[in-house]
Formats: sequence, C-alpha cells, structure tokens
Amino acid sequence: MRVACIINPRAGRRPHPESVIAELRRAAARRGWELRTVTTHGPGEATEIARSLVPGNDIIIAAGGDGTVHEVSAALIGTQVALAVIPCGSGNGFARSFRIPLDPLRAIDSLIGSEQITVDAGTVEGRHFFATAGIGLDAEISRRFAAGYHRRGIWPYFRHGFAAWVAYCPQKVTIQSRSISLVAEPLVVAVANTEQYGGGAKIAPGASPSDGLLNITIVEDGSFLRLLITFLRLFTGSLDRSPLVRQMTATEFTIHRQEPGPYHADGEPFYGPPVLHFSVVPRALRLLVPGRTHRG
Repeated sequence: MRVACIINPRAGRRPHPESVIAELRRAAARRGWELRTVTTHGPGEATEIARSLVPGNDIIIAAGGDGTVHEVSAALIGTQVALAVIPCGSGNGFARSFRIPLDPLRAIDSLIGSEQITVDAGTVEGRHFFATAGIGLDAEISRRFAAGYHRRGIWPYFRHGFAAWVAYCPQKVTIQSRSISLVAEPLVVAVANTEQYGGGAKIAPGASPSDGLLNITIVEDGSFLRLLITFLRLFTGSLDRSPLVRQMTATEFTIHRQEPGPYHADGEPFYGPPVLHFSVVPRALRLLVPGRTHRG
C-alpha cells in the first residue's frame, strides 16, 4: 500500500509536525505501508501537491485543519485514491463529522483499523466543499479569521465572529430550486454536506454526507437575546428548534444576491458574483474512517 501524507505545519494545534511524522512512520511500518511525507508552505499549495501525488498512491493523508482537508480533498474528487485525515486544526469540523479522533496521535492509530466509505461533495461556483459553504455572517467571519492568520484557535474565531456581527448588515436574497422559491434577509445562509462547521457547532443537525442532498440552513436576524439563544443551540444539536431558523434540502439551487460579495467553502473565504450556483456531487470522494474500536 502506497501512502502519502501532506502536512500543514501552520495548522491551529500541535503536536509538532515532527511528532506527527514520527508516529505516522511507526504506524506505516506496522501496517506495511510505503510512506512519503510532504510539507506545505502556503495557502492553496496542498491541492497541487495532492494532485501530483494521485498517480502512484492509494491513500493521501491530510494532516492539518479543515482548510488543509478542503485543499487535499479537491484533488481527490472522482479518483480511486482515498483520503485520510489527521486533525491538527482549530475547529476540525470534518474530523468531528466522521468521528475521527481529534487527538492527532490517536487519529494516526485509528488508521490501522480504518474502513473506506464514499461521501458526497458540494460545489459552489465550480469550487468543491465537503462540510459547509455559505453566505452572510459566516462568510464574513471566515474572511476576518483568514486575515488574522497569526492568531489561530477557537477564541480568536469567536472574537472575529462578535466583531463581524456588530458590523454586519443582512441583505435581501432569493433562494431558488425546483421545489424552493423564497425571499429573505438572513443573517446566515449555510449550505451543508455534513452537520457542523467545527468546534462542535452543528449548523445542520441531521445532515448526511452520503444522501445525495445539500442541507440549507437559513438563520434570520433577531434581538441580541434571541440570537444568543440560537447561537447556544449550535452546540446542543438543537438549532432546528430555533424560531429564527428555517431548513430545507436540495440537490441544486441558486442564491440571488443584490450585489457581488463574499462566500465561503469549508471556511475558506472567496469573493463571488451576485448569483451563486450550488449543487451536490454524489459519491464524489473515498474516505477512510475509524473502525468501531477507534472511533472518537
């Protein structure tokens, strides 16, 4: 079995990359894998590295945060190469969604008894995403968080979130699909393939990455108290019970905005046109997940 690992040394958490590499080499030796490791040096580089490693490898491991997973996964769409994840980021939403141990060394150990599954992907304006995408406040938070690259972690994310909420002004949008046509002035429109953003914040409770559907969560604006209660529901898995929240599913739809603006894909910020096109790609990615005895 030929395995490559792409490591992001600037991911939000430790252990040191050398510790990850050493433990991974021990795991590879136990399983008889032929292992190669590559370190990234800048944003976007992991996709090109992964693309170059597809020929000649059976598994490519993303060792980093959700951004690293996003970049590596984009290169594996539609290939026979499986993705594995060693979570080293701040939120690790992708790893949480598939019960991959959040401790990097335990995640490496779980690779020994892993199982392969096939999961969907979403697309927005030709970009793939595997957990969540969207517009509104969460896109603005992603933009601010990315700009503050020197201060990673969950608490800076909350700080950026509060500052973004104070400054954010909701815009009117129209969401259209074969079965949906609605107009709203939402605080957030989240498009989810999995349940959560990261850090245990479930924006789409019950979303499945293997049902061929995208889950749309619309969060309306409200008073500070109502928004605070809604925010807390993110962490109890009960967001769908908030009176400020509407949820629906679709395989393909568009969001019409009044003007160009930011959006995010797996927490990575982008700037897009007034009309954004979303769709699902069923069974797009092969993924290694822990066997029953190693699940986080």
